[in-house]
Amino acid sequence: MTSIEQSPRVMLRCAGVTKQYAPSGAGAHDVSLEVTEGKILALVGPSGCGKTTLLRVIAGLESPDEGAIEVDGRTVTGRGVFVQPEHRSVGFVFQDYALFPHMTVESNIAYGLQNDAPNREQRIDELLDLVNLSDRRNRRPHELSGGERQRVALARALAPSPKILLMDEPFSNLDPNLSARLQLEVREILHEAGITVGFVTHDQEAALSMGDVIAVMDRGRIQQVGAPDMAFHRPVNRFVAAFLGEADFIPAEPTAVESRVLTELGEAEVSSALTLDGETDMDLMVRPEDLSISPDDIGNGRVVGRIFNGAFYAYNVELDSGVVCRAMASHATAIEVGARVSLRITPGHPLPVFPRE
Repeated sequence: MTSIEQSPRVMLRCAGVTKQYAPSGAGAHDVSLEVTEGKILALVGPSGCGKTTLLRVIAGLESPDEGAIEVDGRTVTGRGVFVQPEHRSVGFVFQDYALFPHMTVESNIAYGLQNDAPNREQRIDELLDLVNLSDRRNRRPHELSGGERQRVALARALAPSPKILLMDEPFSNLDPNLSARLQLEVREILHEAGITVGFVTHDQEAALSMGDVIAVMDRGRIQQVGAPDMAFHRPVNRFVAAFLGEADFIPAEPTAVESRVLTELGEAEVSSALTLDGETDMDLMVRPEDLSISPDDIGNGRVVGRIFNGAFYAYNVELDSGVVCRAMASHATAIEVGARVSLRITPGHPLPVFPRE
């Protein structure tokens, strides 16, 4: 018998959503995207790019100027419809967690449930177990760590079993080490719960590590949507390339082989067949991890800056052409500022190329 594969169920759909604030015009502009069931969407961009505005419009905390929003196929905004936030089946975790300080962990979680909710106590126990806080159920927020408070807020938002969960800058109030650990914990919790998630962040690392899908915003518009590794390795424009990681752009020219270019750092394979005319100026994007650096008295560059980051050294290298590139090397060997070096492209994967600006 031949089985027919069903398309993934779309739990959140935004179609042409616009929300602008006068007089600056800041906000979200003509945003269209979809999130399928059980996936985590990371909405990332610089401060003021419109990502939190979009989140608030999805939650029903703001009304858009244009466009429509669907939750599990049901229109909640647009086409003459506006469903109030409490009736959208959308959970929301605020940036400051918004826990009640006088309530215990258990009471804070229970607040997300109706008093007459079926199996109420069982649901609370399940959530405490899900976020690994069963032994903290009688503690109050001031007795918890930052990571534990966040997990309480997460459990409270999950309590009524919303169809989608929205999170606003969930890791911004935590120190970097705790944030990195908690990202993995929260990702596990959300996948175990099987819920569809949209969260906003300005932290590229959080977006890349947490999201199943990443949407990069700039000046109110979505620039690219896709798998995190694809957005990182194959950015559609220079903004995405530079925002998702350190990126340098070096002059390149076509070779006789369509998928390769020549630069002063050697030849490189590009991520798509070149369609640019041979006379058109172009730049190859390289990240520090795409380059190898070694001391060389007759090399093609000179170290003009060095930072020790523990596991590695980060170098700024000025090439003989005047272009400055960033490169990384093991902490085991330090190259002095001012030393001549050989810098070469060694990515092990195709690199993107862009028309020169």
